Amino acid sequence: PKPDPAKTVRWTVPAMSDAVDARNNDEFRTLLKTLWDAGLVALIRILFQRFGGVQIPAGTPDASVLDLLPIKGELAKLAELEFQLGRRAEVHFNEPNGEIRKEFIIDPQDSSLPPDTRLHKVNKEDLAFFAGDKNPDRFRGGWWHDNGSRYGLPGTLHRVSGISGRQKDLIGVIVRVGRTVEGTVERMLPESLRRCSSSILLVGPPNSGKTTVLREFSRLLSDQDNRVVVVVDKTSEIAGASNEPHPAIGESARWVPVDNPSNQHSYMRKAVENLAPDSVVVDEISSESECEAAKTISQRGVQLVATVHGRSLTELVNDQCRSSLLGGVTSVTLSKQEVESRMARGGSAQKQVMMRKYEPLFGLVVELHTRELWYVHQDPKEVVDAYLRREPVIAWRATPGKFEQVVAHPEEGGFRYEPELPAAESA
Repeated sequence: PKPDPAKTVRWTVPAMSDAVDARNNDEFRTLLKTLWDAGLVALIRILFQRFGGVQIPAGTPDASVLDLLPIKGELAKLAELEFQLGRRAEVHFNEPNGEIRKEFIIDPQDSSLPPDTRLHKVNKEDLAFFAGDKNPDRFRGGWWHDNGSRYGLPGTLHRVSGISGRQKDLIGVIVRVGRTVEGTVERMLPESLRRCSSSILLVGPPNSGKTTVLREFSRLLSDQDNRVVVVVDKTSEIAGASNEPHPAIGESARWVPVDNPSNQHSYMRKAVENLAPDSVVVDEISSESECEAAKTISQRGVQLVATVHGRSLTELVNDQCRSSLLGGVTSVTLSKQEVESRMARGGSAQKQVMMRKYEPLFGLVVELHTRELWYVHQDPKEVVDAYLRREPVIAWRATPGKFEQVVAHPEEGGFRYEPELPAAESA
């Protein structure tokens, strides 16, 4: 197959609204105030001074000063704070190319600091602020044992994840900064795909923006006339940890928080049975029971928009549990004539091959390689069959404001796409 340049679609990329940007900054301040009130004042001072270029005056009485400080510089790109017992605390930033950049929170090369401060490693006293030992009003004791070891901040999209030690005590904390990024789907997909009624599967590694895109699909679908959208929220990461859903999922979307992540499959079925949805939005399908629930939703004619972890559609095909999302696979023996036919199409000469068992549950699969580079498969059935035959197939490359055909060549670890993305566009 050859790409057809005449089918390339271009459009104007929308700008992010000032109102959304202001809301993100307000919610970020809420997170910082929570850490301040938890006793982590020194941490907040370092973050503003080193990464935001702002000095917080000594003797500042309370966290209200944060309302007056600008969120700028690298502080505006902050993605995660990481605290691991016995290690130096780190901060992670989102780079424009979609990659994560890591830095120590305390600069070990800063000669103005005492050596014991420069080389400080996270200790139990540091983690006690998060464990609720010093501030039970801010962090409930033992929170890292419940709800998937995650703790959300009401009214925001931020979350705190805990790592439990062998004695069940808190030995690590990751604070993830959640932000609304309206316009993500409009930047990357043409209007025909934004409004499609087929089920949509988003595949991507951690930090590729899957949940952000999922949230945007919820908003776009719920804005369509007379469409009932139900968000099944596994860990309150899609719509926040408050009893009221975050406005980022759409003003008319119905929100169903799950009591325990292991029960998501049950809530997926309840959403279809009780809420009469046109679309169900689900994050992180991973278990066999969740795959079965996805099949139930598909069989009832309801659109499913879901995410899975992975770097390529091919990872799901080769996964014993999740392959059912794309039709499942089984081993068959080919006739000599079929082998010769496959070879003539550029496929392999194997006689014992894997074949798809049934129709995929999803009509559109999107691979999120970075935040500004997606590969889209508009006919998953054809793509899965081509991969199993080891034959090239047409796919689509999505970059901001551009949607073009490419050829997907099956390889051991996934697809190789040609032509390659020009360096100017990948920068």
